[in-house]
Amino acid sequence: MNRDGAVSVQFRLDAPGTGFAVNIHVRSFGERWMATAEIGGKPEVGIGRNARQALEASLATLGERVASACLQDLALLAPSVEIARQQRAS
Repeated sequence: MNRDGAVSVQFRLDAPGTGFAVNIHVRSFGERWMATAEIGGKPEVGIGRNARQALEASLATLGERVASACLQDLALLAPSVEIARQQRAS
C-alpha cells in the first residue's frame, strides 16, 4: 500500500501456449481501479470498479485468445493475494 492508502501491485503474466508475456501495474484510486499493461513497449490502460475489471480492460487489445490465456496464468494468484492483503491493512 502507498502512503496515500492506495493499493498498488506490479506483476508479470504469461499467456501459456502463445509465447506472450506482459508486465502489469494495478492501482486503486478511491473506489476505482486502474491497470496498466505494457504491450509492445506502450502502456494500455484499463479502468474498472475492481482490479479484475481493470486488468481485463488493459488486456483487451491483445484479443480474446491471448487475453484469456493471460487471465488463466496461475501467476495471477500471488498479486490477487497481495491486493487482498493490502486492502485488509488499509
